[in-house]
Amino acid sequence: MKNKVSEKPYHSEVGNERTGLHLNKDVFDEIDLGPQSESDNPFTAKARKLQSLWRVVNGLEIGVGPNKKSNNKGIPTKFGNIITDGEISGKNFYFPETFEYAKWRVQNRLKDETIDAYRLFNNLLSSMPMAFNLFHPLMMLKAERPALVDLMIRSAFPTIPSIYRVQEIGLEFIPTPKENYTHDKSAMDAFIRYQDREGNNYLIAIETKYTDSLGTNAASGKVQQYQLEVMRELNIFTPEFINSINEGEIVISQIFRNFILAEKYGKVHGLKGVYSVVMAPADHPTTQKEIKSLQARLNEEALKRVFVLSLEEFSTAIRVHCPGKYLKWIDWFHDRYLNFEKV
Repeated sequence: MKNKVSEKPYHSEVGNERTGLHLNKDVFDEIDLGPQSESDNPFTAKARKLQSLWRVVNGLEIGVGPNKKSNNKGIPTKFGNIITDGEISGKNFYFPETFEYAKWRVQNRLKDETIDAYRLFNNLLSSMPMAFNLFHPLMMLKAERPALVDLMIRSAFPTIPSIYRVQEIGLEFIPTPKENYTHDKSAMDAFIRYQDREGNNYLIAIETKYTDSLGTNAASGKVQQYQLEVMRELNIFTPEFINSINEGEIVISQIFRNFILAEKYGKVHGLKGVYSVVMAPADHPTTQKEIKSLQARLNEEALKRVFVLSLEEFSTAIRVHCPGKYLKWIDWFHDRYLNFEKV
């Protein structure tokens, strides 16, 4: 796919002109953001309003959600954070190239990939298009100026001393065949493969979140039994945790499956090291608790390779090195997803 950066993004330029926009309460209350959700926690409610405001400012038609056929007694349900015909307009993305890449991924979806096209193109609140908007431009920049991306990634992950040369950046990655890994459809939202100065290979597996939590949905039956064997093989979990799973006292929830996937991938491919990172807004209410629940069950060596990096920290670190159009992109990203002062 072509990596040349367009002169203009797909979204309305109003998005950049309104960077740093602050609305007082009286003005904000007069804006029709569209239906919100009464079940939202305070953080999700704030993020939904921010995305609804972005839709209004960019003049986009409200859409049906959260799914394409969502309805209440036959009447389509609409939310302020859903747009219409995003699969045609590309308005959920900054760069046209990112939109084209998203379409390509949907059209060439591999077996077991769980990319939801409607959510990707039309849900402004979803963490999936957010990840595409954050990491695909880095893929583009790597094709143009790889040494600059090396510097960016080193700056963004200062606690990982081994980063020398970035080999690949990718999105929505399910290693196959899944039977060699976790026997389920767990995926890396994003990943960075890199080498150290000696040519050893490493992986940074990234879970991106906007408002969602990692969830308590658990593997069951034969899949859980297989994952338990993988955990024993990796030899990085505490014996007490392994025993609790074996006795049925604890289930293997999503945050553990994501970590197991990354570690197993590293073992299968002979990587020297694997890091697992959760990226979310700094004020996300459950991220710290979720990562601590994982760290508490790892041995001392492994827990050093698991950490949280806020989206604010990551975007600020790479912004320092962003050239030209990419500087406009990262400012747009912060304004769209992280400028909660607006609401």
